[in-house]
Amino acid sequence: MALIQMQSHTAKVERINKETGELSASGELTVSVELKVDKVEGSCMHPQIPQELKDQLQELGVHTCSSPGDSSDHVPLEQKEEHLVKVLPLYIQACEDDCRLEGLNIKGLAALTADIVIHNIHNRLAERPAEGARNEVVQFFQRPDTKETNCETTDNKGWLLLKSLLLLTADSSDILSSINPGLPAALVKCLYLLVCLPAKKENMAVEETFQEPLTQVLIQLCRQPVNVERLVETQELQCLIIGLTSLWDQTSTAWRHQASRVLKTVSAVATSNVVPSLQGKNCVRICTQNLLHIRADVSGPLLAEVAVAVFSFIRDTYALNPALFVEFDTNNGYTALENILKRCEEGFSVDQLQPVEELLALIASFTLLGKTELKVALCVTNPQPPGFKFDPPLTKGLAVKNLPAFHLLQASLLRSQDSLLCCQLLRTLQSIWEKDPANFFLLEWTVQSMAQLAACVYHKPAPVLKLFFSLLEMVVFKMNYIPHETLRALLGVLKQSWAGTLAGGVVGIEFGVVALKSFHRMTVHNGMLAEVLTDWGLLELLLGELRRRAKILRKAGVVSSPQKDPQQLPCMEDSERLLTTYMLQVVSILTLRSIKNTVSVRDLGMVPYIKIFLDQDQYRGPTLNILEQLAEINPEEFMSTAIGALCSSTQQELGLKRDLLQSVLKVLESPSSWDAFRRAGGFNGLLSLVIDMEGALSDPPQGEVWKSLGHQPLLDLLLLTLHILALAVHLHTVNAHHFETGGFYEKLAEALLHLGCFHTERKKNKFDGEEGFCAKTSEDNQSPGMSFHQFVELAEASEASFLSLYQPRATQSACYTSNMYKAALLSRPICHWDLLSSGVKPRTRV
Repeated sequence: MALIQMQSHTAKVERINKETGELSASGELTVSVELKVDKVEGSCMHPQIPQELKDQLQELGVHTCSSPGDSSDHVPLEQKEEHLVKVLPLYIQACEDDCRLEGLNIKGLAALTADIVIHNIHNRLAERPAEGARNEVVQFFQRPDTKETNCETTDNKGWLLLKSLLLLTADSSDILSSINPGLPAALVKCLYLLVCLPAKKENMAVEETFQEPLTQVLIQLCRQPVNVERLVETQELQCLIIGLTSLWDQTSTAWRHQASRVLKTVSAVATSNVVPSLQGKNCVRICTQNLLHIRADVSGPLLAEVAVAVFSFIRDTYALNPALFVEFDTNNGYTALENILKRCEEGFSVDQLQPVEELLALIASFTLLGKTELKVALCVTNPQPPGFKFDPPLTKGLAVKNLPAFHLLQASLLRSQDSLLCCQLLRTLQSIWEKDPANFFLLEWTVQSMAQLAACVYHKPAPVLKLFFSLLEMVVFKMNYIPHETLRALLGVLKQSWAGTLAGGVVGIEFGVVALKSFHRMTVHNGMLAEVLTDWGLLELLLGELRRRAKILRKAGVVSSPQKDPQQLPCMEDSERLLTTYMLQVVSILTLRSIKNTVSVRDLGMVPYIKIFLDQDQYRGPTLNILEQLAEINPEEFMSTAIGALCSSTQQELGLKRDLLQSVLKVLESPSSWDAFRRAGGFNGLLSLVIDMEGALSDPPQGEVWKSLGHQPLLDLLLLTLHILALAVHLHTVNAHHFETGGFYEKLAEALLHLGCFHTERKKNKFDGEEGFCAKTSEDNQSPGMSFHQFVELAEASEASFLSLYQPRATQSACYTSNMYKAALLSRPICHWDLLSSGVKPRTRV
């Protein structure tokens, strides 16, 4: 039967069961076809089978490897077939039992099996109309245990032959070489009928039973180049290629997927006659025209799978002969691919991603095809890191040469709003860069791929935003390059978003959060990038927006709120808070990077507004970092701000006090801050903090607030306060004089006595181990101050034994507190090691 006549016949018949369904992932499957059973390695469950098989092969005439090939040529093929169907079950059983078949002519068995299959296919399909021929194929290959069928089943030798071929072709290339090269063409003829004509509903289950074996046999046969050379010259393969891109109302979705797998396997072999054979039949031109006129209801992933199956021949044969690529280029091939991408932009599910991914990879490979390499003039006028160097290795053959193919990817990325497609497009773009790092520069300096995307990426879904900025960071970190145009475009989007001239809402907030997170990561590791962003106005832009937000907070009278996990902020209000946090973080790192930026913060009058953010836990960390940088140029202003915030804080705001004290302690590392601490009222402020803790260390604490805060946090706060006082007094003689003459020792002693952890009443002057250890007074008229001094001396003299005993909570507090007081009282040198050993550690800088 002439296959072209078959196609003509089927084209005239109106078919139902139109296929617009979506396909599963393409590619070679690894699904078991149930041909083997559990067995022990190297054992044979039926030891008699090899001998029986040998006897049967001897009768068949192919019993040994030395048997002449024509020993039984006089026997009609039909007679051999009758005997072969008795031999093959033994061979299948031997394979399933893992029996050793040394000395048997398996090559002869494979050759005879292939000849019988070819003979049956030709006889069954000859002179039959297309639909009848398709039914013959289904009847021939169906499994014997299939029940869901209305076909007449006189025998099932086709399934037996197919199952045997699957085992035979899975073996060595030596066996494959003995098989008639015409077998792939005969099987492709069957595949063409199964693909290009719809299945009867009652036969769909039947066809599923032999889909995988038939496809796998073809794939295994095509590992042999001689089979591919023969196959590509046949009309059957050429009709299959063209049929995939046409007859959309008739083709079978399931079989189309199998055909795509086979074609990709054939294409990958790329024999020397592929190009002349396909070009002679105008396969690429016809397929391109078919895809240009495809129906509107065909889905993008389905078209993607077909396009990859057909156009893979262009990619795989280009190195041998670029003729197919030229034919594709001159017949609007890029337009056909663009149409498919537009269908994909309409959206698809995750299980349809693979054919789309393969299509994008195919287009990416097309960007490397061509004769003329892109030429760019190395003229980098914008500042770049010292280690930047552009040295494109254009001799590797991996450089981008084909801009029309790249424009397809870029245009789709700019248009699409689909998260899956955009993310895959960005990964494809990254793969092009990874082929050769020079490709990034070739593309960026010719078509501004990243810069164009930066201008519109704000309205893409969140996964796309994150992936885009990760690629931007890759450029900065791995390529050691600052993409000025891209960064400028991103800053422009931020400015428009905060000015209200761009679609804002959740989209604008989400973009701002992702962008500022990325800016923060990049500026932490790249000082020059911080300068570039500042020169383009990022700092001024952030300060202006922070001023606006600070006014809103002040007007609302926001008080300190529990800290939230920045990764779990679902609502818009929380997203706004997260955005404010990253604004402060970026300002913090910019001021840390440059004293000029710190001066700008002060000169723009931002200090009063920055202070407003101290009240919220989420903002406090970066806010204190900014204020600490301001201390470098004006420590007195910092001290005034910190001490003022301490004095105005409430008893409940323990976290605020702790963070402020730690910040003061950090700033006191600089000598320029010692005078500033005194002039800003630091001693009075910290003393008032201790006075405010009256009764806090009693057991139980006096007051509901102290009870709710817990003992240890209060003790830690007190010790931190005393550390700062001792440090300020010891490090600076003027401070020490001021502390002594101002009566701060006495005031501090009085404040400590009222914490609730010291006894001031007359007690027995002895120790009682059962009652616990505490300081006692021996005279009725002894003042509380004297009692406290005695306690200090006693605690110092017996420190080792004191700490080894069981101590009530109030006594522990008294011991720690009195030791700190004695340190300040005696002006004992307190070095950095004292601070560390007591557990109060200065916070590190950003």
